[in-house]
Amino acid sequence: MPFPRIRKLSCEVAGLIGDGPNVPKYTFFNPSSADPYVYIRTIEKLKNVPENINTISIFDRRSGVLKSIITPPNVLMPTCGFYQGIEDVRIFMYRNRLWFIASSTHVTQCLHSQMMIGYFDPTVSMIEFVQFLDFGIKPIKNMCPFVYNDKICVIDTYTLTIHEIVCEKNDYGIDVYKPVVLRKLSPCNGLEEFTMRGSTSPVHLHGNILGCVVHEHIRQARDKTMSLSYISYWLEFDIDRGMVTFFSAPFIVAQWGIEFVSGIEYYKDRDEIELFLGINDQVAAVARTRLHELRVGYQ
Repeated sequence: MPFPRIRKLSCEVAGLIGDGPNVPKYTFFNPSSADPYVYIRTIEKLKNVPENINTISIFDRRSGVLKSIITPPNVLMPTCGFYQGIEDVRIFMYRNRLWFIASSTHVTQCLHSQMMIGYFDPTVSMIEFVQFLDFGIKPIKNMCPFVYNDKICVIDTYTLTIHEIVCEKNDYGIDVYKPVVLRKLSPCNGLEEFTMRGSTSPVHLHGNILGCVVHEHIRQARDKTMSLSYISYWLEFDIDRGMVTFFSAPFIVAQWGIEFVSGIEYYKDRDEIELFLGINDQVAAVARTRLHELRVGYQ
């Protein structure tokens, strides 16, 4: 079977924040959104330092204020690895508080990529709580959170599994969060398990149907070098029946190559979707489109 034609998504792409004179030391990419807040993965450019030091930037779209939030001391294990700090945060609102699911290579002593959950203080100025989430498999990343029926859920599109994050008290009366399998999604035509990796958090479409962007990697040999491209798809699922109901034809948003769609907002009242993406691991951008543009099937 030939590989399907990869289309260019019909959308308008604009930068979120640039590498201008006021921010020459930083690289911004891989944003996610929980309106009115936008998380932007931030790496400080330090001379003669080989490591990538990840920090959290939160942009308030109402005020236009960009805050840099420091990871609390002793949250992460010491490491000399290349990727340091909290990476690829997906933010979401839950009970009037801004929460996040993220990954880090040194949240535990195993020093593999693993998931964590946390939330910010009421002013979104600091991380108030963070905890490692044990999904039982390692390494792991790109699991995406959403809220359904007042429950925190996480979808792993690679295994087509939805987890509920439950809260229990430990022996000291402290809240401890752990994932419990809620649903195993059955795939639809054109989709196989262990192929698609998480991109955006799911958004509610109608009834029991939610939709999200997923991606896969395509490697291409050219001029004796291996290049990597991200190809995106639109996926819809029925959370109550536990099945994928739609899987789109592949698409790119801004370019062929490194573009990671990491956030989404769906404005039902005006039928507009915003896709937040990182381009070449150097630029944070937003693409505006409509649902029917994402819902293009195989020809």
